[in-house]
Amino acid sequence: MARSKTALFEHGANLLTMATCVFGCWILWHMYQSVGAPGATTNPAVEGLTVEVPGYDFKRSDATVVITLSSTCKYCTESLPFLASLFTSQVLRERGIAVIATSLETEESLRTYLGVHGLEVEHVYSVSPDMLWVRQTPAVSIVDSGGRVVRIWRGLITKRRLDEITVALQGRVTD
Repeated sequence: MARSKTALFEHGANLLTMATCVFGCWILWHMYQSVGAPGATTNPAVEGLTVEVPGYDFKRSDATVVITLSSTCKYCTESLPFLASLFTSQVLRERGIAVIATSLETEESLRTYLGVHGLEVEHVYSVSPDMLWVRQTPAVSIVDSGGRVVRIWRGLITKRRLDEITVALQGRVTD
């Protein structure tokens, strides 16, 4: 009888260990999906928070599109053809919406990366990710003149995501 109780206890302990491992894997999978997944997502938890970019005054524009990139990020490079339209938009400039590029890298390194891909960007800044509440790249944030995040997209920027960004900006680009 004692042996069967011991076997039952060991069996229960093994099941509990397996359940803990499965739960741990599930948590890790969801962490991976929220940080490293290629599909762009918005982050309502960040919206409304204040950001800062040393050397840039958000008050100089009605709104600012902050594009955060990394030269070592394959999703950043894949997103550049879509992001190029934001960097080169004369309509945004005419309507008081600035577009800036930020990175953890040096400004020179970011300018070189953008230049290799045919983009000349006027405003390039080196920042800490904590200053922008960005945890993955690429990230596109719409920031108001008070430095508050109005909307943010993280991950691969596709034509569909660019359309979402454009629609969100239309609320700021009015005649």
